[in-house]
Amino acid sequence: MKVLISIFLFLALLSLKVSAQGEAFNWYFGNHAALNFSTGSPVSLSDSKMYAGAGCTSLSDSAGNLLFYSNGGTIWNRNHQEMLNGTGLNADESATQAALGLKAPGSDHLYYIFTVGGTHTTPLIFGAYYSVIDLSLDGGLGAVLPWQKNIPLPGADSAMEVITAVACANQEGFWVFVRSFSVNNKILAYLVDHSGVHQTPVVSPCLYNFSFNGQAGTSKASPDGRYYVYGPSGWHAGISLTELYEMNAYTGTMTPVFLFNSNGINHGAEFSANSEFLYLSCDLYGTTIEQYDMSYLSDPVTFQNSRYQVYSHSSQIGNFYQMQLAPDGKIYITQPMGPDTSKFLSVISNPSQKGAACGFQFSAIPLVKGRCSNGLPTFIQSYFARFVFAGECLGSPTYFTSRFNPAPDSIAWDFDDPGSGAHNFSDSINPVHVFSDTGFFHVTTTAFYLNGHQETATRLVRIAPLPAVNLGADKTACPKTDVLVEANAGFSSYLWSTGENSVSVIVPDTGLYWVRVLDTKGCANSDTIHVKSFPPPMIDETDLVLSPTTCGGSTGAITGLTVIGTAPLIVEWKNGSNQSVGDTIDLYHLPVDNYTLVLSDGNGCDWPTINYTINDIGDVLIAYCHCVGIPLRAT
Repeated sequence: MKVLISIFLFLALLSLKVSAQGEAFNWYFGNHAALNFSTGSPVSLSDSKMYAGAGCTSLSDSAGNLLFYSNGGTIWNRNHQEMLNGTGLNADESATQAALGLKAPGSDHLYYIFTVGGTHTTPLIFGAYYSVIDLSLDGGLGAVLPWQKNIPLPGADSAMEVITAVACANQEGFWVFVRSFSVNNKILAYLVDHSGVHQTPVVSPCLYNFSFNGQAGTSKASPDGRYYVYGPSGWHAGISLTELYEMNAYTGTMTPVFLFNSNGINHGAEFSANSEFLYLSCDLYGTTIEQYDMSYLSDPVTFQNSRYQVYSHSSQIGNFYQMQLAPDGKIYITQPMGPDTSKFLSVISNPSQKGAACGFQFSAIPLVKGRCSNGLPTFIQSYFARFVFAGECLGSPTYFTSRFNPAPDSIAWDFDDPGSGAHNFSDSINPVHVFSDTGFFHVTTTAFYLNGHQETATRLVRIAPLPAVNLGADKTACPKTDVLVEANAGFSSYLWSTGENSVSVIVPDTGLYWVRVLDTKGCANSDTIHVKSFPPPMIDETDLVLSPTTCGGSTGAITGLTVIGTAPLIVEWKNGSNQSVGDTIDLYHLPVDNYTLVLSDGNGCDWPTINYTINDIGDVLIAYCHCVGIPLRAT
């Protein structure tokens, strides 16, 4: 009998999947400028010690407490001091996205900072690198580990200017993307998970091959991990060279969609929190903010025609540069070139709304200290998704967590799962759903506010089948015999009832044994196998006769036993000295001794022995015998 047990694990992945947005609450950027979003709206800060001409990064913990910030060359700790060993990082500090910080999955004190070269230093810095920060050092302020500093990303020696990242779709880590400007441009995706930074990137071809030198640009991934945009910053008037890709956040691959004309030099790019609209800041005979409708991605002409000019003004007032989505769902934009405009940020207040409803405001956010420059902090884009989910195994719950900011007054969920009947819909803020089948589901949620505003977000949820672990048919073995039990290979981990973690185990006896496996998607399943014993031979002693010997002779016998078992049965009798004395079931001519019956059957099993004793009944007196009519008397 074989028993298949389905076990569904909702692991501690939740710490990654549903963490708060606090990681992006503190923004340090530009010329000693900083903002804090912990109250729900940006509050300008005056404590920054950093000058960042363009790209930078800043990272907080999930509660919103500042950990560190960097311009790519130097790291400052939470006390705004240069971090121990935190200088001399390999980066072009004027690169569009010079640095990216993220927490090492599975660690409570290790962090990575990724840096890239650019087109602004002499000599030029090429390549992409990472360094490891240990926040348990220097009294909790952190230090860059000397032996894990400026480690080149393999294959990225021609990378520069841009870097972006999203959470893996299975929430087990992150994908970090850089662009290689080799002869054939490539997008390189590096997986960062519990085992560290994977050294072999996932390689995707680019839509256009830009030159190695002198090519800046900007890139962004959508918060839901579905799209990726790269916009060159070279002078490409009237030429369609801005690239759009569809992203697979499970595998890290990029599928080219098309090139389009973004109306000039691209300085910044960003997606709305629900990934339904793309925004670009462009510069050509004036500076503009452009909106594109991602629902038209299937047709390049319709997509191009969906362009809406959100705002435009003369370049003399100041160009728009980098754009960044914030925890409040708004997109903030730098405007560094004007004499006064660099003291402010512009904002798109409702980026999930089409056309003028997106609510652009010029110079809306004053900076109490410092000025903006070309860049804003680079974050894991998934921090800004409007909802997150955990659990993607068939039959187990999938947990959804709303991250709309501010919190909506009501909410409606559609799980795209008609097979679940009435459970396909929910009005819970943080619902739980059990999907009826495997496959991909476009889960949509709509947030409603009392002022009439509403916002919709859709994410693709993949429900995976349970891992098909199979121990095979039940086994039958001889007692006390080692038996090999094997699971099928290819799973992330194994746990046997014996406590072992290998693909196969050797069990020493009969019994029930199980294995629990975990696959790369976090789905678990188990199988049980019964190792049974072959039936022992049946020994019938009904007609057993133990004939004693006499006078110290060898006239004893063991007869009348009947043995039934798996043929061929092999019989062996041994005496008390363990010497073989017979191989038939009836045994004759036996002296006084203990005799052991040893049985082996056609299954190759040696069965427990049975002992019999032949005694001597002593001398015998024959008083009278009449043989053929002749009396015989003896003593």
